Amino acid sequence: MADTKHIYVRDARDRLIDLLGLGETYPLQDLEVRGERLTVPFNSSAKIPVETTQPEVRYQLRSRRDDQVIERIEDDKNVPVEADGNSGTITLETPAIQEDVTYKILAEKTETKRKAYLRQTATVKVGLDVTLHARILGAAPLDPTIESPADSDARIVAHGSQVNVAIDSSQEGVDYRLISGPDETVLSENDVRGTRRTIVLRSRPLYEDIDIRIHATKKFDPNEGREDQTDRLDVVLPLKVRANSALSVSVTPSPIVGHGRDASIVISGTQRSAKYKLYTHNIRDREYIYDSDSAPNLLEVAVAGEQPVRIKRPAHSEIWRDIDEFASLGEYHAGTGGELQLPLTAVTQDTVVIVQAQKDHRAAESRTISSAVQLQSAILVLAQPNAVPALALATWIAGDETTGTLEVIGGQPGIYYYFRPTPQGDEFARPAYIHKKDDSNSRLNKGLDQLRIGVDFAIARDNPATATGEFSLATTPPLPPVLETGGLQTGTTLHVRAVKAQSRVAVALEQTASITAVPAIQLDVSPITKGQTARIVVVASQTGDRYQLMLDGRPVGAAHNGDGTDLVFVTEVVQENTTFEIRVTRPDESGIPVQRSVRIDVPVEPEPEPEPEPEPEPQPELEPQSESQAQAEPPSDSQVQPDPPSEPETT
Repeated sequence: MADTKHIYVRDARDRLIDLLGLGETYPLQDLEVRGERLTVPFNSSAKIPVETTQPEVRYQLRSRRDDQVIERIEDDKNVPVEADGNSGTITLETPAIQEDVTYKILAEKTETKRKAYLRQTATVKVGLDVTLHARILGAAPLDPTIESPADSDARIVAHGSQVNVAIDSSQEGVDYRLISGPDETVLSENDVRGTRRTIVLRSRPLYEDIDIRIHATKKFDPNEGREDQTDRLDVVLPLKVRANSALSVSVTPSPIVGHGRDASIVISGTQRSAKYKLYTHNIRDREYIYDSDSAPNLLEVAVAGEQPVRIKRPAHSEIWRDIDEFASLGEYHAGTGGELQLPLTAVTQDTVVIVQAQKDHRAAESRTISSAVQLQSAILVLAQPNAVPALALATWIAGDETTGTLEVIGGQPGIYYYFRPTPQGDEFARPAYIHKKDDSNSRLNKGLDQLRIGVDFAIARDNPATATGEFSLATTPPLPPVLETGGLQTGTTLHVRAVKAQSRVAVALEQTASITAVPAIQLDVSPITKGQTARIVVVASQTGDRYQLMLDGRPVGAAHNGDGTDLVFVTEVVQENTTFEIRVTRPDESGIPVQRSVRIDVPVEPEPEPEPEPEPEPQPELEPQSESQAQAEPPSDSQVQPDPPSEPETT
């Protein structure tokens, strides 16, 4: 720029020329304008200094873009930004500036109106506007009860989501990025430069609750000698993130669990910010799937030697929704940041397990609002049959072997029981099936529509009550099954394998059933006379056995414990041939109880006919006498007539 002295000399020269009328001069154009490196805060005015100004010259601020006069408001009026020269420095104060701007300065001589633009322009750099408005796009409000949520109200998204943040009226030339925390962790994928319009920043995947802040940076050309400007916008955008639903879930020690035993559901990679709870559903028979092909929407567990067990995967939704027939199990367990084991106690039924993950979010006014998700993984847990069921057997003994049948009493519903007479031998051809109740009504038997041929379609024994019309197929439990085993020697020990009809999961029962010999049981007298009682003798009764006389399924008299001596049972009065039963049990049996029964036939003979009474002897006839002779002669002893015989007594 020109030296100040030269400006003054030239100014004096021009004023002299104008005064003498030697010609017309223009304002000097090489004055110093120091606004080229001026920076002001956003929405503030700038004071542009112009040095060594000429007297009688007016300096006016103009737009470099369109040459318009720059005006400012004074006393509620728009007035041009201008000032008169004074041989020194003047200041031109701009209106409030919101973006970088470059001004021209027009110099005009007040007398001659000759005009010229100064060669230097005034560039004013604007600082950062920290009051810009911003909002999260497309995310649901954390509090769904707010009818018209403000942009500053917390939003909530799924774990791992990316969000878009809009900034309205962005500053041109300013770079924006999303950050969080005091260390200003960068959240946005890329910086976005302002355009004076709305811009959108996209975040990286987000995994935990954060407050989104916006960092603004204005960079200057190094040649300008200005320091970069940087600041945070005032706006704070709370964002809540639901729990991670993609965690791996498994069961230990095995997906096939002993009846009544405990297992653990293992969740990997749990979040410290979340807590977890199990929900379980006991599988109904109609839910098992027997198609040979697997499918992605099925849960499956392999069973040794059998087809895999398959059921349909329960419905899944990212946001937790209660599922019919699923019940919560236990309390919430806080995440550890790693593996977490949740107890699954006393497993007795085939079960589907799902996991709820819940997070508690801090909302405005120190409130807490919770969100919950269902983990995508679901677990199928199979329960083995009960290895110690309430099972009992009943058989008939004839001599030293059974009569060929075995009645299976009690047991676990839905189970097939296979019997074999040796530890490693072949099983009897047919098992005994214990029927189940209706899936939805425990008062009803399982109907045909719930049975599956080849799985649990087992024909029950005929019930004799059918003939009386007092029998209901729907509500009367089936009679215990009876197996054809052929004659089994007393002393045989039966081994039992239990198999679930639906899953084919099997287990050997822990107890065996011993068919213990019974002592000789006989009639004291045979036959007996009709109308008498019979005496049945248990010869050398066995200690540990209990003996009960039975007739048509009801006890006759009291039971007696064996003590090594003969036991005598007296029947009721018998009118015809009757078969009684001596039922032998062992109250302290350590294995599977076996009820042994012996039939005792009591033959009856008719009572003897009574002997007939003897007929009376005939009396001799007497000669007739005259009336005078009868009165004169008393009768002799031989002539006395005996009294008539009395009637014989009846018995």
